[in-house]
Amino acid sequence: MAGNGWAVRLATLLEAALLVLLGAVMAGSVALNFANVVGRYLLSAPVPAADEIMTFAMVWGVFLGAGVVTLRGAHLRMDLVLGQLPPRARRLLEGLATLCLLLVLGFVTLQSLDYLGTVGAVGLTSMAAGLPMSWVHAAVPVGFALMILSALLRLVAPRP
Repeated sequence: MAGNGWAVRLATLLEAALLVLLGAVMAGSVALNFANVVGRYLLSAPVPAADEIMTFAMVWGVFLGAGVVTLRGAHLRMDLVLGQLPPRARRLLEGLATLCLLLVLGFVTLQSLDYLGTVGAVGLTSMAAGLPMSWVHAAVPVGFALMILSALLRLVAPRP
């Protein structure tokens, strides 16, 4: 779609930024795990809270990665019927499915923001690292907001 070049550029930029961020999260987790193994088995001094921090990084990785998966249109789905439809009906059904997806994503985003507010107000912290749990729980609304943005971009400028 020539008129939607901005959307294609934005989707490409978003995907690249998310992949860099995911790479940094993965590299940081691997480095922390390596440091923890060296500390634990060679120096008898493990990195405090390493396991907890790596778990939190994994949570963030999943929700950031969901934005990439949505951008690429790679979520699991049943498309047996969709593949048998003529192109116009297929586009209509895909648009309807995207609308349903946006409604569900919007609902979950709002609910997770409400929960995030509760966690922040209570001031929960993680047991080992003492990190605010709101930082961890923020992955949910951020991830779902990224999926909303990604679904909207795919709707405006479908990618192959």
